[in-house]
Amino acid sequence: RCILQTQDLLEMRDSIQQIADAVAAAMSVDVTVADSALVRVAGTGPFSDSLHTRVPRGSVFQKALTSGETVLVDNPRDIEACVSCEGRVDCRETFQICTPIKLGGLCIGVLAIVAFTTEQRDRLMERHSSYVSFLERMAELIASKAAEAALIRNIEARTSELEAVIDSIQQGVICVDRNCRIRHMNARASRLLELPPG
Repeated sequence: RCILQTQDLLEMRDSIQQIADAVAAAMSVDVTVADSALVRVAGTGPFSDSLHTRVPRGSVFQKALTSGETVLVDNPRDIEACVSCEGRVDCRETFQICTPIKLGGLCIGVLAIVAFTTEQRDRLMERHSSYVSFLERMAELIASKAAEAALIRNIEARTSELEAVIDSIQQGVICVDRNCRIRHMNARASRLLELPPG
């Protein structure tokens, strides 16, 4: 099983930024993504200036992350969900949908679309159910990319372990692929064949 580490979304920030840019272009709103520690890893518009900073404590992001459910805020600052937000006083948002990014039953981050104008807010409210559905699909896409990255990292770790075992064997060992091309040989084999190790 692939274990996702806290820094995985941060390490994938380029891929996540591409998804955020695509969502922002498709929906004509701003987008931001935070990891499980609520640190922004991607963002468009005003969020692009606050990457690697923490989302305010008590925010809707935190509620989406802890509940594992999509949270829609149609009246920021004035609803109960925003009362405990540390960023409430400086908030300029008019509408927000936060969707958890889930992998293996765990919430590994939050994807959010945010409106800053009344026009954006009205458009999002009018079709909010379709936007929620689209946002949840994009969160699934990010989760699948995170799973893929974790799988690749695990395969690379296992390969390194196997190579270390092979290199410690006293006999000459040569690993070949199905086309009989040498993929790895230990030091003993390279000395016997007078080839560089690798």
